[in-house]
Amino acid sequence: MSPQARRRAARSPIWSPGWSLTRLVATVSCVALVLALAAGTLVLTTLAQVATARQQQDLARSARHTLGAVLTGYLDEETGLRGYLATGEDQFLEPLTTAETALPALQDTLRRQAGALGVPDGLLTAPLDTHARWSAWAQRERARRQAGDPTVAAALDQTLAGKQLFDTLRRQVDALDAWLSERERRHRDRFDTLDRRLQASVAVSLAVLVAGLAGGYLFLRRTVTAPVARLARASRAVAHGDLDARLPTGGAPEVDALAGDVADMRDRLTADLGRTRQALEALAQADPALAALQRELSADAPPGPSAWAGLSVEVRAEAAEGVLAGDWCDVFEVTTRELAVVIGDVSGHGAASAVFALRLKHTLRTALHVTASPAQALRVLAARSADTDPEMFATLFVGLLDLVGARLTYVNAGHPPGLLQTPDGRWQELAATGPLLSPVLVDAEWTERAVDFVPGQRLLLYTDGVLEARDPGGREFGLEGVRRSLAQVRDRRAGLVDAVEAAAVRHSRFRARADDHTLLLLSRATGPA
Repeated sequence: MSPQARRRAARSPIWSPGWSLTRLVATVSCVALVLALAAGTLVLTTLAQVATARQQQDLARSARHTLGAVLTGYLDEETGLRGYLATGEDQFLEPLTTAETALPALQDTLRRQAGALGVPDGLLTAPLDTHARWSAWAQRERARRQAGDPTVAAALDQTLAGKQLFDTLRRQVDALDAWLSERERRHRDRFDTLDRRLQASVAVSLAVLVAGLAGGYLFLRRTVTAPVARLARASRAVAHGDLDARLPTGGAPEVDALAGDVADMRDRLTADLGRTRQALEALAQADPALAALQRELSADAPPGPSAWAGLSVEVRAEAAEGVLAGDWCDVFEVTTRELAVVIGDVSGHGAASAVFALRLKHTLRTALHVTASPAQALRVLAARSADTDPEMFATLFVGLLDLVGARLTYVNAGHPPGLLQTPDGRWQELAATGPLLSPVLVDAEWTERAVDFVPGQRLLLYTDGVLEARDPGGREFGLEGVRRSLAQVRDRRAGLVDAVEAAAVRHSRFRARADDHTLLLLSRATGPA
């Protein structure tokens, strides 16, 4: 993991790379919808099971009641028949005939209920078949009694056929009743279990709902409302003139992006304030010749974005005295596949420094076109500067970018180290490879070095005026200040130059610059231009 990625993770631990607030909310909403559907399905299924268990329990209870009524009818038949056979009196036939009339309907009801409950066929048909045999035996015995056969009563006492049939019938009815009782108990137990499950499901669903609402509130408060409130307070401070106000970071990516936009606005305001002060100083340098000199010195300063495919250039040049600076930068084609990038800083500032800078700029351009080598071009420049005031000197960074080979060959003549952003996000220093350029160092030598410059990389060059910006206590902004400002802008592709300059201005508490500030950022896009 790159240092930038670690810093982002430390600032906002709840965010995964590439997850915006919109995507996260959509994902959480989908998960919540799935959970709600699952909970609803579980509750509805449990309700259906509860209803089925209750229905089966009631059906088993009703079947037992019907079976009890059937058994009562059987007993009425047996008692009536026994009395009639013993006495021959017709009054004993009344319960017998009443039971015979009611039993067919009760038995049909019992068959339907038993079928719905899944009673085994043998368990239901056994008592019905036994009753049919007993009824046939009873009809024969009653017919004999009605015919006046005097041996019927004695035969009844002497034979056990009828009693055995009825005892068998009683045992079969008891077996059926035991099965129905067991089925009723099982459905009652299942009903109780499902009822508890339903109550638990509803309780858990409510608890999850409450927890989700509370978690959603805390999440939105932490990632959206609280960061936006902090950003609003910081924005009001900036609006009231506190351009050194600390802008909060962290929270949702959208909020973090908004904070970056506000930081861009603040940096632009800071830079514009410096330009306003610079314009006031320029009133003292209104001479037409000096104005023409400044135009000539900055005429080739590249616009942004540049005309070269896949490349963009940002430049910011702020003079220490009015509009006339001793720094310069240049980006131009050397060949169809090579691009030169130059930044220079002449000692002092004002008109004399600007004239020397203009001379170095045009001489270096010519030397690079002829030699196509940064080191050889500096040797030519040193030889051509031998007649210059010995007090004058300059530092330069001269790079030659091979657009096809994606290689940057450079020399650093005593200039502050360039910063090359590597593909993993680190900023690599391109330190000095030789001495500064001076008339007293005509025989100086510079070593060329080469680094990769592939799509996605950026090169930041600056003059020492940026590093030497001092706060009221005399502490310099320094290279660490540049690195801090680069870390704060994180992945912003635009506004980086303004951010570094604004950080240096804030460090100096908006005091007048003691030296020129010039910054150049060369970026290579990751995609097609």
